[in-house]
Amino acid sequence: ESNLGRTRQRNERLKNLLEDFHDPRLDMRPSHIGNPEIIGNAYEHLIGKFANSAGKKSGEFYTPPEVNLLLARLLNPQSGEHICDPACGSGSLLIKCAMQVPDSNYWIRGQEINGATWALCMMNMYLRNINVTTQHIKWGDTLNDPQLLVDNQTLERFNVVVANPPFSLDRWGAENADKDRFGRFHRGVPPASKGDYAFITHLIETTYLDPTKNGRVGVIVPHGVLFRGGAEGRIRQQLIEENLLDAVIGLPANIFFGTGIPAAILIFKRNKIDDKVLFIDASREFEQGRIQNTLREIDINKILQTYHNRVDVDGYAHLAEKSEIQSNDYNLNIARYTFAYENPDEQIVVSTGPGQHDVFISYSHKDTNRKKEFVDELLQAGMRIWDDDAYTLNVGTPDWQIQIEKSIEAANCVVVLLSPDAKESIWVRRELMYAQTHHKPIFPVLVEGNEQTSVPLLLINAQHANLQAEYRKQLDDLIDTLKERVGIRKVRSPYIYDLTKQRPGWKQARLNALVDLLRPRQKIDKNNLKEKGDYPFYSPSGITGYSDTYEFEGEYLLVPGMISSGHERFTRNAWKSENKRFSASPEVWVLKPRDLISIDFLLFTLWVTDFRPFTDPSVGRKRVSLKDISIAVPPLDEQNLISEYIAEQMSVIEERQRQLELRLGILASSKIGIIHRMFYMQDLVSTDDE
Repeated sequence: ESNLGRTRQRNERLKNLLEDFHDPRLDMRPSHIGNPEIIGNAYEHLIGKFANSAGKKSGEFYTPPEVNLLLARLLNPQSGEHICDPACGSGSLLIKCAMQVPDSNYWIRGQEINGATWALCMMNMYLRNINVTTQHIKWGDTLNDPQLLVDNQTLERFNVVVANPPFSLDRWGAENADKDRFGRFHRGVPPASKGDYAFITHLIETTYLDPTKNGRVGVIVPHGVLFRGGAEGRIRQQLIEENLLDAVIGLPANIFFGTGIPAAILIFKRNKIDDKVLFIDASREFEQGRIQNTLREIDINKILQTYHNRVDVDGYAHLAEKSEIQSNDYNLNIARYTFAYENPDEQIVVSTGPGQHDVFISYSHKDTNRKKEFVDELLQAGMRIWDDDAYTLNVGTPDWQIQIEKSIEAANCVVVLLSPDAKESIWVRRELMYAQTHHKPIFPVLVEGNEQTSVPLLLINAQHANLQAEYRKQLDDLIDTLKERVGIRKVRSPYIYDLTKQRPGWKQARLNALVDLLRPRQKIDKNNLKEKGDYPFYSPSGITGYSDTYEFEGEYLLVPGMISSGHERFTRNAWKSENKRFSASPEVWVLKPRDLISIDFLLFTLWVTDFRPFTDPSVGRKRVSLKDISIAVPPLDEQNLISEYIAEQMSVIEERQRQLELRLGILASSKIGIIHRMFYMQDLVSTDDE
């Protein structure tokens, strides 16, 4: 009633809604609107909106459309093929696969364990006009009660099998696997607490055995699947020895709803052209959002091109021989095969401009995505950018306006992104006028529209860069002009240079190649934090309380989101999670070390990382991008030895410090004792009367 009112009001609203839908302008029949996909697209959009607000539950029924598109294009279903998703959720991945087929000659099958999600899938099929003659979606438990059978006797087989199954499903039914009537687990039974390889095994066993039918599998998995040992390691080894694994593709962190952990795509094929495995590390190429990261079209195309070419790409892809995988003990950790160390002679570009910021970006907030792309280019060129995303001020408030004016004054120049929305923005006009008043050079950049629709009168005679034509050339020319204006120099950290040159086996690498950088997404009201509890909550100053819920589980490092050159070193401004389960504020970076670096070695390295070579001493403070920090990396066994030695020495020092503090306490008490004794030692006091 609080939303729709009482009965009479609800009836009135329903009547109005029905009348609105009866309006000819809302005739949504494909024959009327000319686009048969519009209803299905609208439905999928609504599911996506719901998933965005559903938290961890959203992973049960929804895969981001960009990932679905990538997987469908990797497997490339053809006319006449049978397609299956045995963990189909709302059906979006199946539909993406069907849409890759050039005609309507295909069959799709699916199974979903959750009844409500199964209903979502059936509605999705209906709205996409995929009728019962071409689709068959079953409700049931794929691992314990597969429903897609031939004569209820054998598993139905397919040309294409795709899935985004639940990550590391607990209690998946391992106790019944030995008695599986379909013999799916002949390579071994996965652990009872992790069902990843149970799904992988099922997917492979439902592809056609005949190589001429080109049976292939695409599955999304957590990274643990690539390197965990025990039963999983033995199954992984068997799949490689059978020459079924075709490719391992690492995806960026935080692109799936409900979890921030990175995932990978595994491609299996029955008719491989060789016995090699292609590794692709696409984890660092994406569009970063406030809550969710997204694969762009350019990222998807790069993955597809690399997959089809099957050649090495430095730091991105490697075609590994089976013998190479065997020498790595069948560990499929992507960094082992694709990692490219930096050249220690390579210099890092930094700004020497006199202002606090090199560039102030003026733009309409409707152009935020274009702004982010542009800012990334300038940051890579070594410029210091004032970015209002770093502030939590509300647009249009007095505090916001004051911060804008101060930042324009502190910048060396202003770049304005021109578009129809920017031309109409009162705030863009104010920023330009303020910049002119303070004699700041203004560089207009046309990102949408033309001179008539996008260029304000204030800049009508100014020369502008047009990023809509010859994007790369225009952008490079603009960056060169800005570099000349603000002053750019190159520096090299002597600390890293000396280590990598003088110590054999030591390499140089950037932090984002060694760890997964995760941003916390769970919203926790700081007012509800407790002084004691099970799950610590980290803010930029460390543990500030305890909560009843947690977002992360495992060993992580935590680093404040902004590193200031006001402190030349971290000085322990990084911590290892004290509890295996914890939460953190969005102002904290959560670092998950990859296979090439030990968590303790990284922690000690961050404690002593010197930022002076990257800091202009004439500038009080500036942001240093955490992902771009370069560190020296020795072999793993040497990392462990160094970490153990440091830990032992720190324990000795802490014990000496404890004893020293105890002695200082005794000395402090002695001061009071001397005063007390003074009043009782009469022989020390002489008088003239005696």
